[in-house]
Amino acid sequence: MSFWIQYPDLIFEEESHRYFWNGVQVQGVTGIFDRIGIRKNDQEPFYPIGCPDFCKSETASDFGSAFHRIPEIHYNGGMVRYPDEMKPWAESFFEFADKNPLTPLEDARGNKLIEYPMYSVTYRYAGTPDLIALDSRGVINLLDWKTSTTYSKTYALQTAAYEQLVREVLGYKREKIVRKTILFAPDGYKIFSGEKTDWNNYLSLYNTLKFAA
Repeated sequence: MSFWIQYPDLIFEEESHRYFWNGVQVQGVTGIFDRIGIRKNDQEPFYPIGCPDFCKSETASDFGSAFHRIPEIHYNGGMVRYPDEMKPWAESFFEFADKNPLTPLEDARGNKLIEYPMYSVTYRYAGTPDLIALDSRGVINLLDWKTSTTYSKTYALQTAAYEQLVREVLGYKREKIVRKTILFAPDGYKIFSGEKTDWNNYLSLYNTLKFAA
């Protein structure tokens, strides 16, 4: 379906995680990580740089999608329910939410910036940040939830690409934006921040993909 009344040109198919701009399928942020590979030497096969993080099994992908509903419902002010097997991850999230108060920002029509698909006309890619919110100091936080057990460098590239979308689409040109990737596990959570070089690294990979295509 088309996402938001003021953004009719973008269609996001959530199940297949495909984006369409004016009816034409466009690249999603995480899509480049399973389409660009590296290898140890010229005798070895190429392995996508995002695996196993973005090339998950169907079971892992379903679990991650189900977990994302917990913060989505929570920050929308709803009653969160989850299966018993997800309880340890849910408790990790609620611990994070209690210790890190966040107030979701809204677009011009009052839609909260939670799981909010966006498209960059400048760079021609789309993406869906998990949450854009103000922290207790009034600083804009861009957050991405993960249920991975280990941190991947591609996570910071992902949030850098999201930051570009936020600045271009929502008009946050000069405001400070703190990017955070939160890894949730049964024994707690860990917070990882991005680096200044992340955007250039993402853009380099993205341009490589466009050149190869």
